[in-house]
Amino acid sequence: MHIIIIAYLAWILNIMSNKKTFDARFKSCAKVGLMEFKRSTEFLSQSKRAVELTQYAIDEGYVSERPAIFGSHLSWEAKGKGEKSSPHWWVVKSAFDLAILSGWRPSNEHTWKCFMYYHLKKNGPYMSGEDAINSLDDSFDKSAGIVIMDQLEDRLAISERTKPISCVVDVTNDPVSLYFSSSERAKKSFMRKGEFESFDKAVEAGYKIRTEHVLKHLVESAIEEKNNEIEALFV
Repeated sequence: MHIIIIAYLAWILNIMSNKKTFDARFKSCAKVGLMEFKRSTEFLSQSKRAVELTQYAIDEGYVSERPAIFGSHLSWEAKGKGEKSSPHWWVVKSAFDLAILSGWRPSNEHTWKCFMYYHLKKNGPYMSGEDAINSLDDSFDKSAGIVIMDQLEDRLAISERTKPISCVVDVTNDPVSLYFSSSERAKKSFMRKGEFESFDKAVEAGYKIRTEHVLKHLVESAIEEKNNEIEALFV
């Protein structure tokens, strides 16, 4: 059964191949986190707000012991270009954390998308959108979150947290080679059988590469499990 691995939201589709898109989406999400943190600490001055956020980040291990950021950094807005115009991830993560601790919850499509970007980047990956939403506590409107995830899940990009594994399959889609961490290794393994002069000839006969994506830290175990299943068929 095909499993979609979730690590980032679909609306940052092509995150690895389109850095401009990534910057824009990150800035948009960061703006929501910083804005909600500021709203939750309206009774504090800008400098005291910066001290509170920095100390929280240090306590949580997000950043090493350091002086507080400048209060003006919390007035950052999603404009400008390049990494220098974006806040650090630890600042954004702390801002979202503190806003949530103060009682803030996403309430519309935009804030849900921004919140889930933060949640998945901080706590993911999850095996499905439903798993991601169910990982939230009951203080969140999970029904609203599920709607958002259902709308996006079929457009999810393959995340940098996943890696492809490949094998060669025949015309009936049954494996005729073991799985490897690259399609080239799968081809070479198949071609050692000597049934075809080239892989192009095998493709003409209906053979093809099957590629699946698994979480990086599960690659070795996934390959071992699948290859054990394949080898068992020929015992």
